[in-house]
Amino acid sequence: MNAQTRTPTRRPLWWWLFGVGLVQLVLLVIALIVVAIASAPHKPDYEAYRRGTGATGITANDSNDPLGLVAPLRALSEKPAELQRALGELQNQLHIDATIYDRGGNLIATNIEPALPFQNVPRRGRHHGPRGPNGPPPDIDDVHDEHLAPLGPPPDHHALDHGFGPPGRPDGPRGHGPAPLHDEVLIHAVPFTVHGTEGVILLRLTTPKPSPWILVITFLVGLLIIGLGTGLTARWLGRPIAQLTSTAHALGAGDLTARANLDRQDELGTLGQTFDDMAVRIAQLLRAEKELLANVAHELRTPLARIRVAVDIASEGDAAAARASLGEIAVDLPELEALVDDVLTTTRLAFDSSSPAHFVLRRTATSPVDIANVAATRCRSRWPSRQLNVVVADALPELFVDDKLVRRVIDNLLDNAHQYSPDPQQAIDLAVSATATEVQFVVTDRGSGIPAEDLTRVFDPFYRGEKSRVRSAGGVGLGLTLAKRIVDAHGGTLALQSEHGKGTVATLVLPVAKQHSDST
Repeated sequence: MNAQTRTPTRRPLWWWLFGVGLVQLVLLVIALIVVAIASAPHKPDYEAYRRGTGATGITANDSNDPLGLVAPLRALSEKPAELQRALGELQNQLHIDATIYDRGGNLIATNIEPALPFQNVPRRGRHHGPRGPNGPPPDIDDVHDEHLAPLGPPPDHHALDHGFGPPGRPDGPRGHGPAPLHDEVLIHAVPFTVHGTEGVILLRLTTPKPSPWILVITFLVGLLIIGLGTGLTARWLGRPIAQLTSTAHALGAGDLTARANLDRQDELGTLGQTFDDMAVRIAQLLRAEKELLANVAHELRTPLARIRVAVDIASEGDAAAARASLGEIAVDLPELEALVDDVLTTTRLAFDSSSPAHFVLRRTATSPVDIANVAATRCRSRWPSRQLNVVVADALPELFVDDKLVRRVIDNLLDNAHQYSPDPQQAIDLAVSATATEVQFVVTDRGSGIPAEDLTRVFDPFYRGEKSRVRSAGGVGLGLTLAKRIVDAHGGTLALQSEHGKGTVATLVLPVAKQHSDST
């Protein structure tokens, strides 16, 4: 059976895999964007902080406290527990570190450890020891140094991202004052009353650190996306492979109806279709082998039965009857020999040259004219009432072939042309022509032709379009199979063109080759 026409692959497998990877990449980017937005610092809500400290109705009119952050703390200066809680809320809600010192530089409260060092505040004037983190805090008078000018009008949240104070102020990050120690965010000092005396509160805006859970969540989301994509891809690829495996097991176990039936438009779909074509081919070959037993048994039974009858008659002692029986045996034995020879030759031609059973061609230099004339003579002797027209071109090159086998092919084509031309008045044509490299034998009949559904299988072993078992329907279905294998062994081609009800054209092409040793 010829391979079925397959739908071209419209979506290659690599394109599917590329698409899956692209979708995973897009989902990962979207997940990272969502996580980044969710973890981004939000605009400080100063009013919510003031409400949390219990301070209401505070207006931002203090030049030293334009945001109204210190005023709630001043109201709690004599309540240490509540003051500490408010400092904690200041850090949790607004990400502002705060430390309060009294006039003598004693630590009153802080929401960060270690406490903000007063030495980091830029100043000039009296020097009270080292300015590093181990030195003592300066006097509270330093708070009123000109470098500690009021904070100015409330900044927007973008300014808060880079420290307090508007651009151009001496105490701002873009101001002209001394740079803070240790590259820290600038610490701002605001006067603060502690125990009835003037102290100072140091404020430092900090950048909120992302929660470690953000990294964990990002990792888990990425792992989930990759895992889902990989799992779906593996399932998408694994299911057809598993289906093919199951079908192969079923076919190997003897279920000749097992088929993969993969409805896909990619390489796996093409593989499944090819597998199904192979399964159909195997089923047909196995069925043909079973038909061989029935066909050979049918073809052998009739001549063997006649031979047995002839032997029985001869054994009765009637000389005349014995001679008649021997005549029948002489007719039946060639039929048996031809049948056995066809089966043997067809089988041996199927083996390659490495097999001991390989059929060796007996090549000789032969004229195509001689092959055509011998075949024509045989055809006319067998069917004298059939008109046979032979047309042979001039100056045909010699062929180096096994002439007996090639004549056998021509005989088979002429036999088929006669058998399937029921009208004896319908002529059969045999034409021989050549080119520089090949010789063509064309047999044309005007008979019943071959149905389209049978034309693709006429070269299959033991296949007969006519399913009846009468002898007039033909042999065991080996004629064209044997002819095709003989032509293939000679490196030629054999093709049939037929239209049902109008006849058939059989074209045999053999290459013009140089002489070589006996081999295929």
